[in-house]
Amino acid sequence: PSQADGAKAPKKRRKKRRVSRFAIAVTVFVSIVVICSALTLLLLFQPGSSGTAAERPAVFGVHQIEVVGETRYAKEDIIAASGIEIGQSILTVKKVQAHDNIMAKFPYLERVDVSNSSFDTVKIEVWEVDPIGVMQAGDAWFVVGSNNKAVESLPASEEPPAEYLCFKGATTADGAVGGKAMDDRSFGIVTTMLQAIADSQLENIRAIDMRNKS
Repeated sequence: PSQADGAKAPKKRRKKRRVSRFAIAVTVFVSIVVICSALTLLLLFQPGSSGTAAERPAVFGVHQIEVVGETRYAKEDIIAASGIEIGQSILTVKKVQAHDNIMAKFPYLERVDVSNSSFDTVKIEVWEVDPIGVMQAGDAWFVVGSNNKAVESLPASEEPPAEYLCFKGATTADGAVGGKAMDDRSFGIVTTMLQAIADSQLENIRAIDMRNKS
């Protein structure tokens, strides 16, 4: 019995040594993966050591920013408002933030889409809202978009701007350019009347009077 026990003991020790070597191999492998991942991220996100962002682009850096769509705003101004820069890693482009920045700065824009058209190009697509008329807002005239957005403020005058349909008696909502122009009830009346005018093919309509909404 004692001899049998003595024969089994070395096997157990060899098994423990094999487990220990496997654990070391796993640890070394994981360490190599972590180090390689860290170096890869450093290369992807870290530009060169000198010059501007455009002169020292990161790996997968933005080389071009396109603005697509018909708009009254300068493309350079839209790009500047987006916060996206030539040379930054395309992996760090904050598309939602760029969208929000552009929408907040340019009230005539109804929709903005920021996307990657390639690995080094960012595309900003813009759509403008159609103005449908004006309403009085305090001492100014608000130009109202088809989405009920106040897209522009015109100087105060006794008569509404001649080039726009006037919404008389509309109740102001937010009271600021870029915000909601009129309350829901007023806008509902406007959209209903505009549809009726279009269906009837009426022309030379200069105003929609909502001063008596009852």
